[in-house]
Amino acid sequence: MFLDREINFSERILVVDDDPLVLDFLSKAIKNKYDLIVANSAKEALDILKERGPFAVVISDLRMPEMDGITFLTLVKQRWPQAVRILFTGFADLQAATTAINTAHIFRLLTKPARNIEIIETINEGLKQHRLLVADEAQLIEREHQLRMALLSLPFPAMIHAEDGQVILMNKTWEDLSGWKSSDISSIKDWYEKAYRRNWQEFSGSIEKIFFRQNSEIYNDTKVYTKDGKTLMWDFNSAPFGEMSDGKKVAISIASDVTQRRAMEDDLSRARQVFENVPNGILITNSDGVIIDVNPAMCETSGFSPEELIGETPKIFKSGRHDKNFYKTIWHSMNKDGSWRGELWNRRKNGEIYPAWITMSQVDGSGYSDNTEPVFVAIITDISSLHEAQERIEYLSYYDALTGLPNQENMRIILEQALGNIGRQGGHVLAGYLDLDDFKLINESKGHETGDKLLVQVSNRLMGCVKDRGTVIRWGADQFVIIATVNDGEKEALQFGDELLDSLKESFEIAGDAVFVSACVGLSLYPRDDSSPNTLIQHANIAMNEAKKNGRNQFRLFSDPMNQRVVERLALETEMRFSLENNEFVLDYQPLVELSTGRVRGVEALVRWQNPKRGLMMPDSFLPVAEKSGLIIPLGFWVLEESCRQIKLWEKQGMSVERVAVNLSARQMWEENIVDSVADIISKTGCRCDQIELELTETVLMSSVEKTVKILSHLAELGIEVSMDDFGTGYSSLYYLRNLPFHIIKVDKSFVDDLPQDAGSVSLISSIIAFAHGLGKKTVVEGIETQQQLECVHSLGGDVAQGYYFARPMNPQKIGKLLASGPTPFSHMLPK
Repeated sequence: MFLDREINFSERILVVDDDPLVLDFLSKAIKNKYDLIVANSAKEALDILKERGPFAVVISDLRMPEMDGITFLTLVKQRWPQAVRILFTGFADLQAATTAINTAHIFRLLTKPARNIEIIETINEGLKQHRLLVADEAQLIEREHQLRMALLSLPFPAMIHAEDGQVILMNKTWEDLSGWKSSDISSIKDWYEKAYRRNWQEFSGSIEKIFFRQNSEIYNDTKVYTKDGKTLMWDFNSAPFGEMSDGKKVAISIASDVTQRRAMEDDLSRARQVFENVPNGILITNSDGVIIDVNPAMCETSGFSPEELIGETPKIFKSGRHDKNFYKTIWHSMNKDGSWRGELWNRRKNGEIYPAWITMSQVDGSGYSDNTEPVFVAIITDISSLHEAQERIEYLSYYDALTGLPNQENMRIILEQALGNIGRQGGHVLAGYLDLDDFKLINESKGHETGDKLLVQVSNRLMGCVKDRGTVIRWGADQFVIIATVNDGEKEALQFGDELLDSLKESFEIAGDAVFVSACVGLSLYPRDDSSPNTLIQHANIAMNEAKKNGRNQFRLFSDPMNQRVVERLALETEMRFSLENNEFVLDYQPLVELSTGRVRGVEALVRWQNPKRGLMMPDSFLPVAEKSGLIIPLGFWVLEESCRQIKLWEKQGMSVERVAVNLSARQMWEENIVDSVADIISKTGCRCDQIELELTETVLMSSVEKTVKILSHLAELGIEVSMDDFGTGYSSLYYLRNLPFHIIKVDKSFVDDLPQDAGSVSLISSIIAFAHGLGKKTVVEGIETQQQLECVHSLGGDVAQGYYFARPMNPQKIGKLLASGPTPFSHMLPK
């Protein structure tokens, strides 16, 4: 038996490691358990051993600067042989263990990271070993313990057992891999029944063979169940191992955990299945470039059979599209990096050339030959369809999918070519920007499919008009750009504009229906209009917008004043963005006079801009810019909030106004949560909802009837009245009008201007008032400027009037005086 008896020995422990964290970890792990001294280098440790020895245990890191752990522990063995030497490292392997044991007679190899219990157990064992080393029988005991500890430290599973089945030793690797500890396994019988889950009687004969025949026994692919129920595959080699000191025969069993290797073999089997069934072609050559294997997909792609390919070289696929340098590049990459990937053109058996994406790698060839020469694996993907898709994508990058015309991206190339031509040959480049009139109505009334068909026919008409003089480009949804070369400058450009409009005059036949469409065109010339071609399209766009202002079916040639107007608008927009923050807007109010009594039924809030540079600006000079830029939204909400504040201020001053009419823009109307926004402003200022009247134009109200009904209904629920402004100037449907929940119709000033002398105007206003009363609505007639106009409207039954005849828009103070002057300040102005 292995011996162990008490003698006098040192209890000092010396730990050597150049990593402070490791020293700290070990110090904490064995704190208060041993007399511990630490050193951060081999040199310091040697000095400590010399000055403060002896030490029972020396624990050293393997890799340290100046002197490694094995060299250091070898010196310790030579100078202090009774000190037990333990190597503590994160770089353990079988070679390191063998070197350490043979050179420095290492007692134990501890692998980082180690658990506290492992460290303590190792130190305890080291202390026991120290006792043996200093004992009278140290020589024999040391040999036996070194053998035992060496076995315990082996990186592969090892077990020593006696002929009677007793387990003498199971090393740590055996325990760690299997999960079974020495306390669980006291005999070979325990191991078989617990780890193999088999009957002991089936295997007991194998143990007898080892001892009586004195032969080794090999057991491959043995299924081992770990303590936590996992399954491992181990190979065993068991052989006689001599006798113990008491004469009992022992044997040693060395195991190899082949679980991963078997899994790899299974993976290889599955890989072969993948090889046979993957849709990508796979080709394998030996180091000489001779094909040794191909998969079915490779045969299907190439048209060759396996018999036709194996034994050949990949030259059989050579397409002739690549030169020698191309193939040299491939093999340079293979020799340098062991791999190459890229596009290569191959030839099928039938002679067809096709593009393929190739991934080539150099791999271990042991699966194909007994030597260690590598093989080359190429994965071939036929990318013919991808090439076709890429060509389609590239086409769509430069051409419109619907019309087949060049697109915006292509326009730059076309423009550059045109500029280059006039640079060599002279002339002008003409840019035309064409926008179809009211194309949205065609989409909405006839459907997008009809709209698309119309765009295709329009593009054909335009190309027929332009012919070889230039190119038509699809710029946007219903917008086209024409790039052409003209010789006679402005005169030819104007003629070109007429031709473009004339080409669209005839109807387009779509699904048996005749569809008419017109357009507005803007034209600009290079180099006449600008020295930079980059602004050519921009100028054409500006000219098109000028044409739009004059109605449908118009064209304009760009001029500098057009650009100045655009610059002016942008400057005004920039100033307006700061105007709200700087409190530059003010409100005037114009009375709404009840024609039956002369009282002020309410006032309309009218915004003015006190521009610090331009002076006082009226709404018609800045509201169009606000609408186009979107600034009308914050401005409109400011007008509403300021009107509510003024109502509260008048009330505080003892004056009361029935309601204030505030204009709501189209952009505000279609804002998300518009009803909540209006209600929040009214509530925040402390006003009542019935003190606010919202004015919306006829065009806004009729633009989306279903949505309008929903919004007006919610406003009515809050108690907010809505008036239809500019009635008669839009395109109202009488059917829809009767269903809209609004309250007041405002007759536009344009119908009042010719009263009373124009009989048609009289008849029209009379009809509007009768229509309104028939629907249960009130009327407000705008633009009353003369007594004759007032008398006419009064006689026709108008309810409320507004205009310069009664009062011009006034500031809040003057309105306050008017309200304070009496309940009916305008009664004396009414017809008798």
